[in-house]
Amino acid sequence: KDTSSPTIATSSVMIIAAIAAEEQREVITMDIGGAYLHAEMKKDVYMRLPKELSDILIKLDGSYKRYVNPAGQIVVKLLKALYGCVESAKLWYEHFRACIENIGFTANPRDICVFNKSANGKQCTIGVHVDDQIITCANQDMLNCTIRDIKTIFSETTETYGKVHNYLGMTMDYSSSGLVKIAMKNYLEEKLKEFNVIGKSKTPCANNLFQRNDNSNLLTNEERELYHSKVASVLFLAKRVRPDILLTVSVLATRVNAPTKDDNNKLDKLLRYLNSTKNFYLTLDGTNINSPWISVDASFGTHPDGKGHTGMSEGIGRSGFNHKSSKQRILCKSSTEAEIVGASDTISNGLHTREFLKFQGYNPGPTIVYQDNLSAIKMMPDGKGTSDRTKHISVRYFWMKEKADNNEIKFEYLPTENMVSDILTKPISGKQFIKLRNKILNWQGEPEEP
Repeated sequence: KDTSSPTIATSSVMIIAAIAAEEQREVITMDIGGAYLHAEMKKDVYMRLPKELSDILIKLDGSYKRYVNPAGQIVVKLLKALYGCVESAKLWYEHFRACIENIGFTANPRDICVFNKSANGKQCTIGVHVDDQIITCANQDMLNCTIRDIKTIFSETTETYGKVHNYLGMTMDYSSSGLVKIAMKNYLEEKLKEFNVIGKSKTPCANNLFQRNDNSNLLTNEERELYHSKVASVLFLAKRVRPDILLTVSVLATRVNAPTKDDNNKLDKLLRYLNSTKNFYLTLDGTNINSPWISVDASFGTHPDGKGHTGMSEGIGRSGFNHKSSKQRILCKSSTEAEIVGASDTISNGLHTREFLKFQGYNPGPTIVYQDNLSAIKMMPDGKGTSDRTKHISVRYFWMKEKADNNEIKFEYLPTENMVSDILTKPISGKQFIKLRNKILNWQGEPEEP
């Protein structure tokens, strides 16, 4: 009944990469050939081979001729998890997990596609995305032993060694000590060429991003499909290595069902911005691994229907690895309420990361929650509104009080000009945009003039 298969979360990949950079771990990426075919089917599954394949099977082994039906087909029972079967991915994961646990690895309960094994104070970590693995370890002997054990179990493997790795469409460069630079340059250049992007822009959006132009004509069906394809392409990029465009993408993605010429013009501006920053990348480091943080900001009443917009950036050290930009689901009566709702909707991400780090063997302190609204900072640890203007705020948004009392989170004030999540809530331009853009990317490249 349950045929879904887990895959490693993008945030887990980023944390593993940051830790590897900080601890100077060796990194290896591996691909297992014919992965599904290692797993056995657990239920009786039958497949009707078309006549062409049946003829080939008979040529290979004439004894199969007696099984041919009047239509020239053969019905076979599957012994292995063939590609294309709905349960094959899950069966493969279960098989791989059993094999890995048999050689001493244990799954992280917060992401069961991350496995760890420790010996002599050193840890080896394996991240699994179907048949693609990323393996990190600071002990070369332990790493070699792990590779050898996996190759013994799965004979068809391809390993990549060195400082530069391609994993899940991202290029990870460990050439700089203590850092990993993650880019998707080839993907971006392919999309810019596919969409015939010409020209450049200094920012991904203008001040009218949230505004709807009711006088703008709807796109034709063909134009709408292209608009949808473009938005999906840049969203894939934004959620991994380009959080500086996430606000614009999140707003434009809400309009894919009935986009207008005005929406398409805004999308074109975003693509021109990407054309001017196609060499940009995300830089991660694992400094202060035991001090996870989350920056939460909200803009009040920015959408045409009066709802606000939440921005969240989560990270360790100087770098953010998980970002969110989304329209709030309820109407708020004040900026303070918008901040509280935004924090309530996103802080669970930071709590998840804190637990993930614990199971990775670290001892993180409380997750620091950065806020730029003093009223919200005062109310959230109190667990209630105290004035006539805030008493209406639902108690369900104050579950954070319990987490603060348990020392799982800690609220700290940070001025708006330094709030990295501010770039995820509203259009910004000039020096402030460059400042926050460089901060959210932890940009290590050349400085840029506004």
